Amino acid sequence: MTREYMNISEGQYLSDTEEFKNGTPTNYIIFKKLPGLGATHGECLKYNRNSIIIEPNVPVLEGKRDATYANGDRIYPNILVVYKTTSVLKIKEYLASSITPKKILSTPEGFQKVKKAVYDSSFNLYKDFFMLFDECDRLIKDVDYRDNILLPMKDFFKFQKKAIISATAIEPSDERFEQQEFKILEVMPDYDYKKDIELIETNNILFSLEKQFSENKDGQFFIFINSAKLIHVLIQRLKIEKDSKIYCAYKSVKNLEKDHFENATPKLGDFAKFNFLTSRNFGAVDIKLDEKPHVVMVTDTLRKAFTMLDPFTDSIQIIGRFRNGVASATHISNFDENLEWKTRETALEFIEDSYNCYLMLDVVRDLNSLTEGGAKTGEQALEGTQINSFVDDELKLNKYMVDNYLLDQVIKSNYTESEKLLEAYEKTGSFNVSTKKLWFSENDGQLLVLEKEKNSPEAIEIVAKMLFRACFPLKNKDFLLFPDDKLVRKMAPEIAKIFDTIGFLDMQDLEFDIVKMNKRCGKVQEKLKYKNPALIAEVQALYTTTDKPTIEEAKSALQVIYTKYEIQKKVKGQDFKKFYNAKETTITGNIKAWKILGLKI
Repeated sequence: MTREYMNISEGQYLSDTEEFKNGTPTNYIIFKKLPGLGATHGECLKYNRNSIIIEPNVPVLEGKRDATYANGDRIYPNILVVYKTTSVLKIKEYLASSITPKKILSTPEGFQKVKKAVYDSSFNLYKDFFMLFDECDRLIKDVDYRDNILLPMKDFFKFQKKAIISATAIEPSDERFEQQEFKILEVMPDYDYKKDIELIETNNILFSLEKQFSENKDGQFFIFINSAKLIHVLIQRLKIEKDSKIYCAYKSVKNLEKDHFENATPKLGDFAKFNFLTSRNFGAVDIKLDEKPHVVMVTDTLRKAFTMLDPFTDSIQIIGRFRNGVASATHISNFDENLEWKTRETALEFIEDSYNCYLMLDVVRDLNSLTEGGAKTGEQALEGTQINSFVDDELKLNKYMVDNYLLDQVIKSNYTESEKLLEAYEKTGSFNVSTKKLWFSENDGQLLVLEKEKNSPEAIEIVAKMLFRACFPLKNKDFLLFPDDKLVRKMAPEIAKIFDTIGFLDMQDLEFDIVKMNKRCGKVQEKLKYKNPALIAEVQALYTTTDKPTIEEAKSALQVIYTKYEIQKKVKGQDFKKFYNAKETTITGNIKAWKILGLKI
């Protein structure tokens, strides 16, 4: 496609430029380079034409619908947002209203309801509306898990006026763009727009995140991790439940509620100190704050492969969402040299070979479809192939799935070593990158064992070693850091209690067996009760050196105090000598008694 270029100045909106003064130009793929240039703002307020704007996620729509000026007036009073709960009737009522021009913002899935409502109105869908697909990189990035995102594209090319746009647009291989003579328009800022970001390479996500928090104790954090489950694990490990909120999809909110985490919501607002967001849902949402927050992006290649962020799209979008800027931006990641990925050539060859084999299987399936067994087996064979999700109802390759697969290979290759991710960040042209290595004595693989088998000998040994090493802090040598003793104790309080009671060597001697260790702890703790200063003082206050209590009298008095201090043991005569220097004697009536010589120190 032909490429065109335009400049934009700092503080300028797209609608202020010559190229956009009459509206978003038609038949363009627009690389706007920066978030916040007012593409949808202009389309909603500046242009006197009917528009249908596709936004990838509900939070973006809600943000536009609820946006207000400082005086409380709505910024976009005449728009209609369409998503799952919006009825066709409501869209029809909007179309029949006196509001003009019509501005409809919809999710990709909601577009089918818009289409039906327009067909039943006096409007012509393809002639009377301009179609804009915002954040169009999602067409490629999200199609592998959300095929409905492509629903509007079945109609997109029928519109007389249309465009797709994103700060991080990806050039699609869909041949219809070239067939309709689309051009690429690159928006070039004429000022320095690079953002500072620190890339932290680590072998322990949890400890690195905790270190980030501890170094900025007074700040507010927004942490982007593309897994609600992993977010919950980290919050539990860090013991920050009371100060945390999770913003994620409605389905994930319900799953978190089942795991007894109540402070999760699909709607942005009422922010906490630690705000965790899934980047798929909230990477494109405008966030306006009075103070600049610390933004942390997290990638964990061992636990969740889909937390791998693309510097060219995800990172730019996330940092660009904070309209008043950020105090700092950090990307924490571990790396896995064993990640499997393919070069572009190998990936394309894999898809082509898989597709040809799929077509042959389809022929075989049709030849054997006359029998129930043949038809069923043929269907199972086709559905069981990886390439099945790449093929549409007309047996054609879905080009967006192909683009997604190719992009996925590039992203995975970036996380095989830190140098590749650094190179990717530098190639974006959007960042000033600094780097840091945080290497800990325990790594993510070991912490993963704790999550899956917290009471296994292997998991207990890991915690015990962390606690033992924390007793002997060393200076940073070859980036080898010992974990904070407090964090380890938060993570595994029961194991920490055992460690404090019997120590590492005894735990090792008992082979880190939880049953054996608890039994020995019980014995040790019972002995420790006798050394309670309050108990000793109370017992030694019973008598002085001039007293000669009977042995039975002393036993009875001691038993009362034992019970008070929860010592589950029947007092024996000789127990008295644990607290007093005394010898047996007899008093009047030949009764056995203690002659107290002094106190045991």
